[in-house]
Amino acid sequence: MDVLNNGGISLILSVSRRTDIPAFYPDWFFNRLKEGYVLVRNPMNYQQVSKIMVNPSLIDCIVFWTKEETNNL
Repeated sequence: MDVLNNGGISLILSVSRRTDIPAFYPDWFFNRLKEGYVLVRNPMNYQQVSKIMVNPSLIDCIVFWTKEETNNL
């Protein structure tokens, strides 16, 4: 498992390109923010799982992608 961090560089977290998290998994996402990390499986290499650190000291902005405009976070 790879552990990715920003090395002191500000990050924009792009959420939901593959899965509509705001529409279907908002509770999961907020639990991940509380825990401080997200595990992400590589869709091209199923064996590769990366641990992405997500806490306010690392993330400057979160961008949500959704097709369900009525479900607001």
